[in-house]
Amino acid sequence: MELKFAFFCEAASVDAMGKLSVFGIFDNLNASKFPATHPQMIFVVAIEGHRSEIGKHHLRINFIDADGKPLIHQLETNFEISSGALTANVILQLNNINIMHSGTYSADLVVDGRYLKSVILTVKEVHINP
Repeated sequence: MELKFAFFCEAASVDAMGKLSVFGIFDNLNASKFPATHPQMIFVVAIEGHRSEIGKHHLRINFIDADGKPLIHQLETNFEISSGALTANVILQLNNINIMHSGTYSADLVVDGRYLKSVILTVKEVHINP
């Protein structure tokens, strides 16, 4: 099993034919003060399996800061690799995320107990002059 891609974006959907559409991919956020609340973001994951991996699988995502402290509770979901589509698309909506400080955050992806990859999100403090 391999991670094809994973990213944060503003919106994502999969149509009836299985085509993934995304809007506004990003890997950094700006905030004028902390703590900050980000109202909504989407986390998209595409996992490619082999014919020998057809069936149901478990995905766990730990969102943590640079010190290893959780940003939110870990997310868990199931997905399926099928003979018709060896790639599974997972779309997770994250609402009202409280970000306590600027820095580097990580979304660590684990499938069936095996670590696949970390996706980095950088949060910066910006000052907007009136």
